[in-house]
Amino acid sequence: MENTGLRLAHGWKLDAGRGALLALIREFIRPAVRAVPSRMAHQLGLCRVLLVSSLSGPDLASQWTATDRGAEVSLATTEKPRVSRLEKLYRR
Repeated sequence: MENTGLRLAHGWKLDAGRGALLALIREFIRPAVRAVPSRMAHQLGLCRVLLVSSLSGPDLASQWTATDRGAEVSLATTEKPRVSRLEKLYRR
């Protein structure tokens, strides 16, 4: 699956497959990234957000990995229905 790189707030980047739902990005991903305070975003550095079908454990909603420039954040989406588990994180 080919990835598309979209720009997010704070200079962050979203990598999502072409099949990613625009509503998911518009309603969950972009608002969540915009909600990150500027000071915190600066401390995190450049972040790359990846939408993936699953992570190493079925109960994992996200996986954060430090990089030399910031962080890589993998967010698991489910296949049926295709809703981001980011909603779980947002509600905590």
